[in-house]
Amino acid sequence: MLHEELRELKTLLESHSYSYREEEPFTLASGRKSHYYYDAKWVTLGGRGQRLVGHILFRLLRELGGVDAVGGLEIGAVPMATAAAFASELEGHAIPAFIVRKQEKTHGTMSKIAQGRGEDGSTPIAAGRRVAVLDDVVTTGESVERAIERIEAHGAKVVAVVVLVCRTEAHGRQNIENKGYDFYAIFDAHERDGGKLHLSKELARFLQVPA
Repeated sequence: MLHEELRELKTLLESHSYSYREEEPFTLASGRKSHYYYDAKWVTLGGRGQRLVGHILFRLLRELGGVDAVGGLEIGAVPMATAAAFASELEGHAIPAFIVRKQEKTHGTMSKIAQGRGEDGSTPIAAGRRVAVLDDVVTTGESVERAIERIEAHGAKVVAVVVLVCRTEAHGRQNIENKGYDFYAIFDAHERDGGKLHLSKELARFLQVPA
């Protein structure tokens, strides 16, 4: 079933989120140029995408074990985090979601992080808590690093970074791993073949599904 869900998610991303331009390359958030572009929110904000992403993320988080919360920097991580939180509730193992704001609130609590409380009313981003950081598409890894910095400032421990699509040409995976974090991509995309998606080797190995 998991392999079928991964295959369906891959098809959705390639048919709904993927664009390619030969003559006028896209400018990425990192400032780099690329002939292909994934806007994963076309899938992650849809009902079917939410179901698939949520279930796949929950399976991964369950295998990781001991994850107290899941989330990342707005906006790409937001639908992924809420999907994972909802899927975890349906599976009887609730994992709250959190959102790292790009800009601090100027009213109310002026919090840098929005978060759902655990079933016991506890705050998931706090000293000693174990969290997984999400992002939809990673190129250089700068957005993930910004999220990690704010999370660790609250005393929480980042036990894994999980991304939907890793663009391999800018070494985002290596940049994050070199800082000591475990990195899991669901899919890899390569500039050399126009951004076609491939199930990542680490995910296939970790969840024991065919690559």
